[in-house]
Amino acid sequence: NDQLVGLVGPNVVQGDIAFDLIPVADAAAYKRLAGTYLAKTGKDLFNNVYAAHVYDSIHLLALAIEKAQTLKPLELGKALIVISNPPGQDVSSYQEGAALLKQGKAVHYQGASGPIEFNQTGDMSPYVGLFSIDNGKPVLKLTLSQRS
Repeated sequence: NDQLVGLVGPNVVQGDIAFDLIPVADAAAYKRLAGTYLAKTGKDLFNNVYAAHVYDSIHLLALAIEKAQTLKPLELGKALIVISNPPGQDVSSYQEGAALLKQGKAVHYQGASGPIEFNQTGDMSPYVGLFSIDNGKPVLKLTLSQRS
């Protein structure tokens, strides 16, 4: 990352390959969050994937509570799997999803960090970017996901 480049110098890491979690820049939730993030911080959201994951976590938890109608952990866990996985209408916010859930419809949350689909044990496959260090900056070369 930029810290490593700053510590050792760009010549040392030129051409190195690195990987890191990345958000999905063409997702509706990402576009909405990125504008607000830039306005508030003056920084590009793409460089802070953890902000995108936190954003998605909040929306997912709120939707799971709406779906489960309880705060019991086991029921919330089951609801997370249901709202994060197909089938269901794609939604990118709590507001969209809650409206559909109140109508008894299924939802499939599509977040700023990508389509978040949990398996039956609660694990998910995030989007990962493969970067090359060029002229002291990480340059995204390839995006990997469970759908790749």
